[in-house]
Amino acid sequence: MMKTKLYILFFLVIILSSCGSNQSTTDNRVYNSLESISLLNIPQDFLPSAGNCKVWFPDFTIDKQPFSSKCESNFMERTISQIFITNEGTDEAPVYRVLEMIKAKEGFTARTLYFKNI
Repeated sequence: MMKTKLYILFFLVIILSSCGSNQSTTDNRVYNSLESISLLNIPQDFLPSAGNCKVWFPDFTIDKQPFSSKCESNFMERTISQIFITNEGTDEAPVYRVLEMIKAKEGFTARTLYFKNI
């Protein structure tokens, strides 16, 4: 009987200790180098400052881009390709989260990319 209680106690300790180890999750995002953001053909001076977000329209020329755009607007309701760029880092060490929504035959194809100095 005592041996069974020890096994149960041992089992509970193992279970509880493994649950505690899951509390600190690691960042499992895949980051691209900050230099490779140029492949999206977005000018460096258009990228948002820390804590801000902008919308880039790949089908528009630079002079037609809404430089003062905010992501809280209803741009997502539009039926054209658009790229949402959020700076989740600082101005000194930017981390850009890019949601690329490209117009497809029916709806959009979407993918999220991350860029930082690596």
